[in-house]
Amino acid sequence: MPPTIIQSVDRSLCILRLVASREGISLRELSRTLGLNPTTAHNLAGTMVRRGFLRKTETPVGYRLGPAMTELPAWSRRRAFEGRLEQAAVALAETFPQAVVTVASYTVGELLVRLRLSPQQPGIVQRPEHRTFAPYTSASGMALLAFAGAEVAAEYRRLHPLEEYAPSAWQNEHVLNVRISQSRTRGFTALKTKGAVRLAFPIYENGGDPTRFLGLSLETRRGMTVAGLAKRVRALLGELARPTPTKSAHRRKDAQ
Repeated sequence: MPPTIIQSVDRSLCILRLVASREGISLRELSRTLGLNPTTAHNLAGTMVRRGFLRKTETPVGYRLGPAMTELPAWSRRRAFEGRLEQAAVALAETFPQAVVTVASYTVGELLVRLRLSPQQPGIVQRPEHRTFAPYTSASGMALLAFAGAEVAAEYRRLHPLEEYAPSAWQNEHVLNVRISQSRTRGFTALKTKGAVRLAFPIYENGGDPTRFLGLSLETRRGMTVAGLAKRVRALLGELARPTPTKSAHRRKDAQ
């Protein structure tokens, strides 16, 4: 049985295709070319203007493609990128079955945990709600301070003052800034505690400053080194953990 054609949807798609083939098109030309009643053409085009798929021009009066049309490929690329990042996190959890693997992203002043894989639930990708990383005592929080853009890092510090959120974690702000600079030189952050190590790597997308960070936390074993562990993680992450040439040096001053 052939699919039912929804006339309004079919006409809207025809309008989009026609507008995309022109630099701009008037309502009269659009109506005449597609054989539509002017009122019908006006209503369909107006709906797409409100949804952002068309943009109405005043001089001359007519229509062009709207911002939503250019956003569609970006949304598709973002979804593909997120899929690759999740696959990398799963691969890390399989390579280091005793580790907790996380993916965090910066949103509205907080570093939110988006994905989590743990030894307690092997093979299960958890998607926590409202779980955040601490800014100065977690590897991912330190990675944000080290690798995010200056504005993001400054905002994060302003919203999470060191003296309020981690007064005993660092001797003073200078020591914290030295550790942040060391992280930039290494390309990742590492926090070691008795019997455990936590690493976090910036995840790069489209050449911009990273706002996503992949973390790995596990117990240390004899012969394990931070450098060796980081090398194995980077090999699994591939280009996800490699900045573009313009970002490779991460040239910016510490956000104070």
